[in-house]
Amino acid sequence: MGYDTVFKNNKDLHRFTFNNVVKVNGFNDEFSLTPNFYAFEDYIGKGEYHNGRFKNGVSSCCTLCNSDAVLPKEDNWNKNDKENYDKYYKDYRLKYVSHGSHTIDFLNAAGMNNSEISKLFINDLWDETPVLFLMENPSIDYEIYCPCSNGKSPTNTWYWIHREKPNPKSIIIDDYLKQGIYGDMVYAIICKYKLANAYLTNAIKCGLNGFKNGKDDYVGSSWYSEECKNTCLKSVLSKEIDILTNGYNRLKVFAFGSNAYWLAKKCFEKGMFEYKDKNIQIQLVQLPHPSSRIKNLYRGYAIKGIVSDI
Repeated sequence: MGYDTVFKNNKDLHRFTFNNVVKVNGFNDEFSLTPNFYAFEDYIGKGEYHNGRFKNGVSSCCTLCNSDAVLPKEDNWNKNDKENYDKYYKDYRLKYVSHGSHTIDFLNAAGMNNSEISKLFINDLWDETPVLFLMENPSIDYEIYCPCSNGKSPTNTWYWIHREKPNPKSIIIDDYLKQGIYGDMVYAIICKYKLANAYLTNAIKCGLNGFKNGKDDYVGSSWYSEECKNTCLKSVLSKEIDILTNGYNRLKVFAFGSNAYWLAKKCFEKGMFEYKDKNIQIQLVQLPHPSSRIKNLYRGYAIKGIVSDI
């Protein structure tokens, strides 16, 4: 099978994502992470994170879930949970909205057009097996979100990528297997293992955010109501996987951290996803979370060892 299927699936992911998850102004079938649609320069007046932006901005985002999505108070919570709920978390609401990024998006950000990417895939024998890199949910704002009229704030930069990337052949993977590195870590893994059809996304697309001690704060997926989590997993992540695997019968899933791992495991085991009739062979493994407090030396051994084995 040629790489045409990889490019088609990436286009279909764009079509789904930027019309249903984060609604980008001026979207058409040529939409991509290129200068025609994306400005790589810093935000005016900011620039701490050097983020780019969608040239035409964003207009809206997914509203499948009620913004009041925090888990109802449970009698069997421990004392600390109850205190945090009463003091902070009961007022948290769905706010920041993310989306996924594909191998081709990362390579577009490295200045490569699709013709150059196709030659790279063919000449260097990149693997087109669908690969899903899974995080848990968005955290706080790092100068990437834009408020909308529905009360949510979808990302106005290309999530996980944000800015220009180095040429894939210049990447030294060990430089990126360090604590606190997210999108660039996955880009380095993609380049090291030549993954033509990889996709990085959050299992839950919306962050559950509020203020704690006067600061922007978020909670993990254990604080989301089951209805909210199931809606997002079935209606968004399921569709992303369905598109990513079109034309293929295998999927390799690398979940960063235990929360993302158990979310994915639950969904696969219970057949929650709409593609379940496609008879896809799925391998699911856990990788260290980018924020986990393990030494970077061990982090590198763990990630490279697990990815190489799979």
